[in-house]
Amino acid sequence: MSSAAFRELNETQIRVLMGFYQRRQFATKRKGEKVRSKEVLNNGKITFLYTEAEGLGISKTAFTRAIDGLLSHGFIDITFSGEGLYRSVSLYAVSTRWRNYGTKAFEQKVRRKRRREVGFVRSYGKT
Repeated sequence: MSSAAFRELNETQIRVLMGFYQRRQFATKRKGEKVRSKEVLNNGKITFLYTEAEGLGISKTAFTRAIDGLLSHGFIDITFSGEGLYRSVSLYAVSTRWRNYGTKAFEQKVRRKRRREVGFVRSYGKT
């Protein structure tokens, strides 16, 4: 919470980030009686639907902005970009890129913008 990346997040982005953290599923690796580590089983396969965000009181536009902010600050990565038109969901991974935020080692990522051509497209000059 004391990192520069976290301090720059707004309230909605923090709420969405906590939602991603809640969706992680863990497996505990044990060695004898001691817990050695916890492994995230579904990292890269985490879903967070717009309808789930609306249930938390977050509008679609605010949720989109929150996803973009978390991606640009290094807290999440998009592993598969779904398309609501085709009923496929986006898949996310919780990232640790935020640790390098503000340094030369930080790897900047942004969401791929889509340009949909829906409907009929008129082609001029072609027969």
